[in-house]
Amino acid sequence: MLDWFRDEGALQAEIRRGFGARGGSLEILGYDDIAQIGRGGQAIVYRAVQRSTKRPVAIKVVLDGIYAAPSATRRFEREVDLAASLRHPHIVSVYDSGVTADHRPYLVMELVDGPALDEFLASRREPCANNSSCSRPSATLCNTRTSAASFTAT
Repeated sequence: MLDWFRDEGALQAEIRRGFGARGGSLEILGYDDIAQIGRGGQAIVYRAVQRSTKRPVAIKVVLDGIYAAPSATRRFEREVDLAASLRHPHIVSVYDSGVTADHRPYLVMELVDGPALDEFLASRREPCANNSSCSRPSATLCNTRTSAASFTAT
């Protein structure tokens, strides 16, 4: 058994593994020009080109470590199923899903160019009539979430 407190190299290797850091590049059959564009707490998002259609796509790949546990994988698969079933002008379309060669689940979806949602909302903040802080696209976002919630509740 490794003692991470005494073996700094082993600790760093486990941290890299847990956060999906790898030597080389990600390869998913049918997708070219894969490049990382974002990283969250549970997944990495890549920009790629779908070979069969030549369209740009976003690929979300689950991180290793605790996020590769069976319960996390089931949660991600449910996310894929729910996202694929939604149709709304403000929700990206799901094109594909699968598992990478190293057994990490992935989701291929419509690529939306532009800033991350949190950056976009922060840039659009305007004072509301009642002097509280709100963002202009709030109504659209709320309507989209309401549509998604009512669809998935049925």
